[in-house]
Amino acid sequence: MSSEFSFDIISDDITDDRTEKSNGGPIRNNKTLSSSSQVNEFFTKTKESQTCQICVTVYSSSSSTETLKKHLEKKHPTEYQCKFTQTTLNFQQMHPYNHKENFEKSKGLID
Repeated sequence: MSSEFSFDIISDDITDDRTEKSNGGPIRNNKTLSSSSQVNEFFTKTKESQTCQICVTVYSSSSSTETLKKHLEKKHPTEYQCKFTQTTLNFQQMHPYNHKENFEKSKGLID
């Protein structure tokens, strides 16, 4: 059973407001860039600097997110752990079928 797809090109001049036409290079998204890193909620950013809201340590505005994250990890471990460590969920393991039933059901699915 095959299916065919057809696409109609309406016009090459149609562009989305959020993208720019390609001039041979990659098409870029023109959305305003908002920094969505979770690190940013701990720092106040200005044109010249980024300041930790907890200890008022000042970093250059060009400091990377990774640098700021490392600051949180070393100087504010409690806040870091709350925001950046993954929680492990422990579920009770369930075995609804015994070994023989599980084997038979698996064999039936394979067949």
